[in-house]
Amino acid sequence: MEIATKGQLRWAFLRWAIVTVPLIILLGFASSQVAPAGEQNTWYMALAKPALNPPGWVFPIAWTVLYIMLGLALAMI
Repeated sequence: MEIATKGQLRWAFLRWAIVTVPLIILLGFASSQVAPAGEQNTWYMALAKPALNPPGWVFPIAWTVLYIMLGLALAMI
């Protein structure tokens, strides 16, 4: 006996994802505004970084992708 069809489960996931993904991205953006990071942080700029240190534009992209995946994981559970 099925509780829900695959289509119903898919739509339930999409509804939750529509709520959780923007919420997690918003929380990530809010946390980034509280503390300076990257090139805005004088302590970070003063560190001796290795030659393979990625450029500053990589970090916002990477964190946005991570927050999207966190929101999708939250929608799954």
